[in-house]
Amino acid sequence: MTRVHWRELCSPIDADRPERSNIELERSTFYAHCARVFGFEGWTFPKKVEPLDVKPGRDSAPTEIEKYGHPGIASYRNNAADAMQWLIMKGHLNSRIEGPRTDKAIELAWSEGRGRINTATRLADLFERAELTPLRSPDFEAVPGGSFGPRYVGHGKLSCMKMIQDLRRDIPPACMAMLEAIICRNEFPWHRLSRKREQGVFQMVRMSLDFASWSLDKGKRGSEVTREEMCRRWPEAQDWFTATDLAGATMSFKMDRVP
Repeated sequence: MTRVHWRELCSPIDADRPERSNIELERSTFYAHCARVFGFEGWTFPKKVEPLDVKPGRDSAPTEIEKYGHPGIASYRNNAADAMQWLIMKGHLNSRIEGPRTDKAIELAWSEGRGRINTATRLADLFERAELTPLRSPDFEAVPGGSFGPRYVGHGKLSCMKMIQDLRRDIPPACMAMLEAIICRNEFPWHRLSRKREQGVFQMVRMSLDFASWSLDKGKRGSEVTREEMCRRWPEAQDWFTATDLAGATMSFKMDRVP
């Protein structure tokens, strides 16, 4: 059997065009592995295993490609594929440390950040369960094939919808809009902003999650974010609580009046 050089059998893909550069990179890496195993000649690993061009993500969302693993078998991941996950990975949910960075201050900031991560996870599950399937009326004319009759709207779905309704009533509209934009629509409201305005958005996200934690655990024993804790973290929240208390008192006064 005559040994033929690989160049006579395989013509390389044109990598001059940017849209083909990643394909050529994957192809060269694959055949370099084959060369190592089967003893092919003329194939070597590419010197760079970084993507040659990174395009904007879906709906012009930012992309942040990072390599994980060892050379030759490394994989790439877009850290900005999910807005809330990006905030978690970058540590923007941790509280900002005011004053000396002591061990106690760092531990407190990290602990509050973990609480916000848990709240974000709860909200994602809540939004998904409330909007996963549309509401359907029971079909009383259908003949069930098993031992179950017509199915009503699930109690869990209705419970989640009520919780979201309570959440809208308890927290400021701007906070609710911020949570829906990041968790439901996967938006990056801090994208392409100046650093000062970007930090303001991160602060708004942290306050929104704290408001949501207070609303979800309101009236429960051992809740992490009480009304007093909320005012300690965010002094401006006292104005919202005062306004809601006055609105509730006014509504109660109108309902108690004798016509």
